[in-house]
Amino acid sequence: GKTTILTLRIANILRLTDTPANGILAITYTDAGVKAMRIKLHEIIGSRAHDVRIHTFHSFASSIIAECPDHFIHLSDRKQLTPIEQELLIISILEEPVFAKLRPIGKPDAYLYSIIKSIEDAKREALTPDAVKKYSNQEIKRIKNDESSISTRGATKGELKAEAKELIEKCERTILFADVYDRYEQKKIENKKMDFNDLIIELLVTLRKDELLLRLIQERFLYIHVDEHQDTNDAQNFIIALIAEFFETP
Repeated sequence: GKTTILTLRIANILRLTDTPANGILAITYTDAGVKAMRIKLHEIIGSRAHDVRIHTFHSFASSIIAECPDHFIHLSDRKQLTPIEQELLIISILEEPVFAKLRPIGKPDAYLYSIIKSIEDAKREALTPDAVKKYSNQEIKRIKNDESSISTRGATKGELKAEAKELIEKCERTILFADVYDRYEQKKIENKKMDFNDLIIELLVTLRKDELLLRLIQERFLYIHVDEHQDTNDAQNFIIALIAEFFETP
């Protein structure tokens, strides 16, 4: 369906314009999708298909970091965290006294996997630890100042309702999570490590602050195709928007 249409569109651009094959960027969601698109394109246009930049978001970020090392000096000695290393790193953080509330007695690893998933989710939405903490503090303030949070009858009249208190406790746990997230980012740097989602975040952050790199990429890609664009998360979509804003009508 859509993947085939994008592939045919790439072939048509190369047939009708003088666009170089490596001036076309195609992003799809899986390695299998990348392979299928390239095979289909090769059937249509032959060997030029190998010059078209077809990637997943992660492989695109990885390729830019590898091709432009001078713009990513801070990553030159960083190694990829394995899943086990990531778990051990977070466990070591949770062992710090300040995070005792996240280590229930008898089941100290109860929140481990939800913390890992929450960190991944935050990065997909381009949320920093500070942004998570700021939002949670704002929510606590909003709940406390909301008239509907105050009980108007019974034994708790004039006090916060139990539901409001529960929401505040969740926000307080989220603030604690933000501190874990912050320590996780610090420890990765100390240990010269990076995780899978750092590839996209590092590219996004660098594009935002490094105008020369942004211009190099903007001038390189004349056509951008994103398969299943409606499923992009904020971090991915910000990257596409930055590249596309070079043109008045991208």
